[in-house]
Amino acid sequence: MSDVQLQTASIIADMRTMRCDQCKVAIHDELATECAVCGARFDSIVSNHAGLAQKLYAKRAQAGVTRCKSR
Repeated sequence: MSDVQLQTASIIADMRTMRCDQCKVAIHDELATECAVCGARFDSIVSNHAGLAQKLYAKRAQAGVTRCKSR
């Protein structure tokens, strides 16, 4: 078995941008499943704006994007 662990991160969403929680880089594709810079797979969406995370979850689900499972 490999000792490589799956790195996961949240998508941090606000009204103007989305960022990777792990490396803080901007995410331009709202359907991305992993960060292009640090390689972390997205397992959740967090936002301080009411309803924004739910809207993004719904949009991703409609496109068939599923969350990765954290270990």
